[in-house]
Amino acid sequence: MKKIFFRISVLALILVGYTACDDKLDQDPFDEFGTDAAYEGAEGFENGIRGVYSGLTSGGLYGGGDSGGMLDAPDVLADNVTTAQKGRGTRRDLHNWRYVPSDNRLNELYNAAYTTIYRANVILDKIKDFEGVNKNNITAEARALRALAHMNVVSFFGKIPTQSSDANESLGIAYVTGIDPDQLPAREAVGCVYDKIIDELTCDASNINASNPDGRLNREAVNIILSRT
Repeated sequence: MKKIFFRISVLALILVGYTACDDKLDQDPFDEFGTDAAYEGAEGFENGIRGVYSGLTSGGLYGGGDSGGMLDAPDVLADNVTTAQKGRGTRRDLHNWRYVPSDNRLNELYNAAYTTIYRANVILDKIKDFEGVNKNNITAEARALRALAHMNVVSFFGKIPTQSSDANESLGIAYVTGIDPDQLPAREAVGCVYDKIIDELTCDASNINASNPDGRLNREAVNIILSRT
């Protein structure tokens, strides 16, 4: 009997210990805002949308990186530049088209674009229950940035819609609109990807502010991206 009582006591102490540990682990971060706490008001969404823009400054997109990004890779791949024979040769593989999917030449662009897309999707998910004066503008900005990031990716990893008769039916990229970290979105046809980009930008052009703070998209900027698409 004493052995049974002892075992039950030990088991109870173990269970209490596990519960106590769970309580200690389930805490809000003390050095930054948790995701839910970050989007509680208009200021929170203003901060959030600036975080989406920061994704554009990465080396793989518009920040400039040795592996090639949106500032230089399109011109390098299109032979709009000349290789400096005595230079560092950082874009030589792109210039000569000597890279394969396992290389990291354009991985930074791919990763930075989908990081930007994910941040935009978080805002669009959180803003559904928000009724502030800046809701329509923030929503339009997030959707436009998401569309721009998708366009950057499909321009590298999909065919140009007009380059061949089968281009629109060929494999494009995954158009991601969810925030589930375990999602495995399938690649969509090039024509479908561009249709979604155009739909988003068309809607955004009518909802975004005609003027926004410097460094942020406005109606004119969205229309310019739409014309490029």
